[in-house]
Amino acid sequence: MAVVVYQLRVNLAESRLENRLVHIQQLQQALQPQPKAYRQPSPEEVAAHQRRLKEQAEENQRIAAAHAIAAAEGRRKEEAWSRYFTPTRACMLPESNARQQVCEANRSKHRARFEENWVANKKT
Repeated sequence: MAVVVYQLRVNLAESRLENRLVHIQQLQQALQPQPKAYRQPSPEEVAAHQRRLKEQAEENQRIAAAHAIAAAEGRRKEEAWSRYFTPTRACMLPESNARQQVCEANRSKHRARFEENWVANKKT
């Protein structure tokens, strides 16, 4: 009798364990990412995508060209400024704060005049 009761308990424990294992496997399968179904794009979709890529590439080229033009213009302007204005030796190594302020005011005055001339020359 004791053996039968023991055997029933063992069978019951094995059954519960097996049920739990099945449940764990089901949970693991549910947690695994499901592969997305791949759909072949239609020829129209491919053409539209290629058209967008081409338009984006053309826009990028236009932007790059505009940046290159602006950079070249900036270099030309700075080269013209360096030819237009050369600080005096006293302003290169000012001996006092007052001299530095005078030199900076002179440089600012010349820079403003240069900017006016630059803009006027660009309009013509």
